[in-house]
Amino acid sequence: APTELMFKNRLQEYAQKLGLPLPLYQTINEGFTHAPLFRATVIVDGETYRSQHTFKHRKTAEQDVARLALESLSKKIEVEGTRLISE
Repeated sequence: APTELMFKNRLQEYAQKLGLPLPLYQTINEGFTHAPLFRATVIVDGETYRSQHTFKHRKTAEQDVARLALESLSKKIEVEGTRLISE
């Protein structure tokens, strides 16, 4: 599977490994019915992450925000010294 399709899975695995509630996604259409522009938000480990960009497809927006959350959580874990799930 292409890497970009794996961010949601990796974020879910991360949450499960740490015993956290599953990531909660919210995706809104900031465009029009005929020309949608989706922006996603995800809540994981009490933090809310929001896509910086909009996307033509809901799934792409959710993958993007999952990537953003994973990057942020990876940095947080490096600082706190906790182990991240294996890549």
